[in-house]
Amino acid sequence: MSLCSSIVEDLRIRIRNLTDAMVKEKGPEHAHVVQQKEPKTPRESTKVKCKYYELVFTATTTRIRAHLLGWTGSSVRACDKVPPVVTHQFEELEKEKKEKEFKKRKVEQLDKLSSGEVVKPKKQGTLKAAFSK
Repeated sequence: MSLCSSIVEDLRIRIRNLTDAMVKEKGPEHAHVVQQKEPKTPRESTKVKCKYYELVFTATTTRIRAHLLGWTGSSVRACDKVPPVVTHQFEELEKEKKEKEFKKRKVEQLDKLSSGEVVKPKKQGTLKAAFSK
């Protein structure tokens, strides 16, 4: 094996390892759907079929969760056949996610204030600004 082909093979292995490390683990939503089509690229969405509703749709984690929770306005049909235990599980996950985001924002705000950074107030709308002079 020549030096050049050895380097190329080493680079291929490194790229494969990086690609494998970049792939996220699937969340709990994916236990409630069956993958219909393998995506051709990492950014391509997969087609999945709901285990309860027999609906096939293009899936992202958010769309699967919206389907299972019965959310409307998420451009996917709500599933009315999901067991209440599953719905409750995902409601709790959503609650934890919102609490975590809220705490993160509060910590960021406190960090800015404690560092002496000036926190600019939000701009007022034109009508409100006209009446506050």
